[in-house]
Amino acid sequence: MTSENVISNDSHRTRSEKTYLQIPGKVAYKTGTRPFLGRADDGHDYWCKRIESDHGHEAIVNEVAASIIGQRLNAHVRPWKIIYVPISLHGHMIGDSTERYRLTGTPLFGSLNLHTGTLQQGFSVIPFVNNDANHNHIPKLIAMWALCNVQEDLQVLTDNADDNSLWSIDHGFWFDSLPYPWQLTSLDHTGGIPHIPLLRQSIPSSCWDKAITALDNLDATLREELHQALPEEWGISEDKSARLISYVLERKDYTRKLLSDYKTGKRQ
Repeated sequence: MTSENVISNDSHRTRSEKTYLQIPGKVAYKTGTRPFLGRADDGHDYWCKRIESDHGHEAIVNEVAASIIGQRLNAHVRPWKIIYVPISLHGHMIGDSTERYRLTGTPLFGSLNLHTGTLQQGFSVIPFVNNDANHNHIPKLIAMWALCNVQEDLQVLTDNADDNSLWSIDHGFWFDSLPYPWQLTSLDHTGGIPHIPLLRQSIPSSCWDKAITALDNLDATLREELHQALPEEWGISEDKSARLISYVLERKDYTRKLLSDYKTGKRQ
């Protein structure tokens, strides 16, 4: 993944440097956060999530944290931005059903829409292993899943226009956040072990080595990166964001062993 795959943000930017929502669009009603598709002033469409959703503020923080960790791993995570809401859209009604809600004016998490994507969820076997460059993507995605302790609600997009390339999306329930947010269960307990779909096709050793090298490069600078990425308007304390990163870093040895087991065929 190149630097273009993750769009960094800074809550202290000037208006000219921020990305603003222009046109709110349709809502995805089948999810608890009920994100909406919005056109931003950079000309792109994003699935926008708000901090006031039924899943709580932790879900939107998880989105940013997982995206940043994915960036550091050079994993295939959908490009994202913090989307600011202009004053003209404060109080704007989103949706056209009984589940409508108003924009409060707080910034949104925006995941770049993939027009040619198909959602994969609830899968028991990792799909399309030999398509596109997925043999390079999958080891790093597994590293993300292990570091962030994915228990349920694992989802990926496959790009129909790019030989079913896999993209990681929808990280709201990561960091052991089901049924309660941020349980952050230790590896000594069952809830600390991630639920990773089966891998039924082989992946070259060099791909696992690249993922292990990327994993080894993760360090405590992630704490400051996450803190700076979260908009001040969300009111997330530095202690809370640092706790997430500490949890991730504590899982590095486990994740390295997991990747090594995949490499040697001890894990499928």
